[in-house]
Amino acid sequence: MSPAKPEYKLTRVPQGDGSGATTEAPEIIAVTDMPWAGRTDRRGFLGAGLAAGAALLVAESDIARAALQSAKAASAGGCLWAYDAPVLALAASPTGDVLVSGGGGSTGTVKVWLLPEGTLVTRLNKGKSPTLALAITSKGLLVVGEGSPNGSTGALELWSMHAGALTKQLGGNQGDVSALALSRNEQVLASVCSISDSVEVWSLPDGNLMRTLRTGLAHAVALSQNGDLLAAGGRGGFIQLWDVPAGTLQKKVNAGSGDVLALAMSQDGKTLYSGGSDGTIKIWSVPSLTLTKTLKAHTAAVSALAIDPSGWQLASGSFDREVKLWNLPSGSLAMTMTGHTDKVSSVAFNSEGTILASGSYDKTIRLWDVGTGRVSRCLADPQANPAPKPTCTCVGHPTCTCVSYTACSCVGHPSCSCVSYTAYSCVSYTACTCQSVGSSHYWYPN
Repeated sequence: MSPAKPEYKLTRVPQGDGSGATTEAPEIIAVTDMPWAGRTDRRGFLGAGLAAGAALLVAESDIARAALQSAKAASAGGCLWAYDAPVLALAASPTGDVLVSGGGGSTGTVKVWLLPEGTLVTRLNKGKSPTLALAITSKGLLVVGEGSPNGSTGALELWSMHAGALTKQLGGNQGDVSALALSRNEQVLASVCSISDSVEVWSLPDGNLMRTLRTGLAHAVALSQNGDLLAAGGRGGFIQLWDVPAGTLQKKVNAGSGDVLALAMSQDGKTLYSGGSDGTIKIWSVPSLTLTKTLKAHTAAVSALAIDPSGWQLASGSFDREVKLWNLPSGSLAMTMTGHTDKVSSVAFNSEGTILASGSYDKTIRLWDVGTGRVSRCLADPQANPAPKPTCTCVGHPTCTCVSYTACSCVGHPSCSCVSYTAYSCVSYTACTCQSVGSSHYWYPN
């Protein structure tokens, strides 16, 4: 008959407040499977006790790290971050499943993603200015509109998406380049310059300036199929229709209370959709700019509009954190998509119209299944979701070092291994303790 396994007990003593007080009772853990056989001396007992405790601590540290990631995802409505700052712009390639995104934050990076997988392909490190507007051609010519970090001069740039290189900067632009529109034949580009109260019209792909239209303070712009007609909308609710080749204003109307923040033009150029700060979407007949219908769409400003490639659906994003799909030409509501935890800044359809991407101030980019209205994927960048870095402390000894953020070492005393980015400290030069989320665990033989 085999002798019974000896039973040892470990006592977990929870960390208290600064005074040492705690409301959590110590936990007694019985251990029978210890990493040694037969009898052992006191040193062996202590070593085995620490080993068993370390195994339990590793499990707890993994749980704590997962809890941190879960908490971050919960703050963004279940998604990890695509940026470390608000997502401000989206654009999808007319052919092929490529999505480009822009935001603020420390780098102002433009990111290129593959759809529907949501794979991050590359980052275009263009500088620290926030990216406020994007457009992309079927041949991979990327147009980037930047904000002005000092409030005076923004930038409008042409990039080769395939090479990941800047090919041309389209002059100095006063203020933020806050909105872009690309004609469907990809020959004409329009950009909004905030301080100069103008819309500038450019020829592509050469990037030459065709003309400057003095519109007043515009927030949004849209172009017809061949770029001959341009619609601009902005402060006070104005909407203007311009003849681009002639450079003449054809029609001007007032959309009502608030500002016009978003515009989209139908493929045939006969209908214009406007989104306002009053939460409405208005449908206008072109070229008369006759109001045909008002959609009481959102409870806050309509910040973004996009028409799917088939021309049968309109997407709207709003400061009320919702994304909506509308049937065209009737204007009936097809579905409402919720999940963002902050303002929606931008929306874009993929080339087949089966996926709708939305960017938000909650730092996330969501891909929605147009058929079901459900989130199919969140686009996450590991660089925007860094793991917490550990800290090292040596009790009773001033020197402690972190090695590559993976291990802590108390100089001249026992070293503490740092597992899963938890923090460890040396206690009395004989044992290591784990400091995970909000608690420390001291393991002593009982």
